Amino acid sequence: MKPTEPMPYFIKPPKTDAVLRLESLPAYISLDYQHIEFMAASMVRYALDRVSEKIGTRGVLVTLSGGSDSSTVTAACKRAMSYGVKSDLLAVTVVTDPDNRMESEDLESATSLCRQLNVEHKVFDARQIVDETDKIIGIDNSRVYADSVARARNALVRSTADKYGLLVAGTSNKSENMIRGFADGLAQPSFSFIRELYKTEVINFGRHLGVPESILSRDPGGSEMRRTEAELYGASYVDCLDAVLYLLDSNMKPEDISSHGIDLEWLKDLETRVKDHEWRTRSLVYDRQQLYGGE
Repeated sequence: MKPTEPMPYFIKPPKTDAVLRLESLPAYISLDYQHIEFMAASMVRYALDRVSEKIGTRGVLVTLSGGSDSSTVTAACKRAMSYGVKSDLLAVTVVTDPDNRMESEDLESATSLCRQLNVEHKVFDARQIVDETDKIIGIDNSRVYADSVARARNALVRSTADKYGLLVAGTSNKSENMIRGFADGLAQPSFSFIRELYKTEVINFGRHLGVPESILSRDPGGSEMRRTEAELYGASYVDCLDAVLYLLDSNMKPEDISSHGIDLEWLKDLETRVKDHEWRTRSLVYDRQQLYGGE
């Protein structure tokens, strides 16, 4: 069954509402988004050239949720064609709860963006896959439901890419990869040019590419979670979260970051989440030398 309760808070909200933006940090080095645009086009070209010779790949598929990340990736892949990249481009939106307001708005944004960019757009309904998962394992809480939705999305996207001979573009950013607590819809993309960009930087890149502000300014979240990510983590990416993640990634301690007026208890909880989340970004394997035994 589809849980009716929203996703539990990942981190309790901070006691203060301090604003700390990524671009305001003295140590932060601003990005040249024209250069990022060129690098994205180069990555698309390299990925296509490298793979098409072996398996005949014809183009790129983007899982377009209608949010800022996937919309920016779609726009960048489309812009790559102006650099001479010859490629088909397909955007796929997977819905699981069309009656949900958040999902309905995302679908409308995705459809509008594809119309604006003149990109082919397919919409798939994954409710049957999620329902079958429920029948087999019994979905009894919102976290398992969110993971099941993400994996159903992944299955449809992968099958579509295989059917049409397309590479899958990654749509996860650095911020999400550091703290997210549920399965990514695309765990193993063919390539990704936003993986090392914080959410704030993806939004700025999207503005550079002309992605509508109505998409870029909307609070990220998902209908399967029934909360925005600002609610889940206690702060928005642009106003605080990205700056703190940047400082934590620079090995700054929560006690030092709190000098910016940010709640220390919340900072410690966030640091713990970042550390605990590392297991989701890597696999536990043996080094080959260990397999031989001995000392």
